[in-house]
Amino acid sequence: MLRLSAAALRGIKPFVSSLARSCPRKRGRDLAPFVNKQEELRQWFKIADDNLDTAEFLFTNRHPSPDEIICNLSQQAAEKYLKGFLVEHDVVPSKTHDLLSLMIQCEEIKTGFNTLAVKCTVLSRYGVIPRYPNELQITADDTNTAIQYAKDIRDYVNKVK
Repeated sequence: MLRLSAAALRGIKPFVSSLARSCPRKRGRDLAPFVNKQEELRQWFKIADDNLDTAEFLFTNRHPSPDEIICNLSQQAAEKYLKGFLVEHDVVPSKTHDLLSLMIQCEEIKTGFNTLAVKCTVLSRYGVIPRYPNELQITADDTNTAIQYAKDIRDYVNKVK
């Protein structure tokens, strides 16, 4: 563990993560867990990749597949890719599961994100509704599409970031 003296710390301007800016205190603890912006970005994209990898694993290996969970994980992955893009461009992402509103924020930074509008709209419905019983009927085709749309959003973000 790296330890710095008080004298060394005086000259360092602290990095405040987007998480800390949007939620500065919770139960008295500081929520600025990231040392720097690159580490925060790595975490956003790692969690997104983990969500998408888990969705693909469940789709391939669980029969019958837990479609609601897979679609929710696909939406969560896409959400984190878009929020990671925003953080990379020094924008604090809004606390929302609405991918279309996140896509609009991304479009304000770099044009072309609007090509993802249909995919964001489709995935957004999986953000909250599938977590409750009988709210949404999801087919295997819907599940496959959700995974593909999350991959498309990942690929686009990786291309333009």
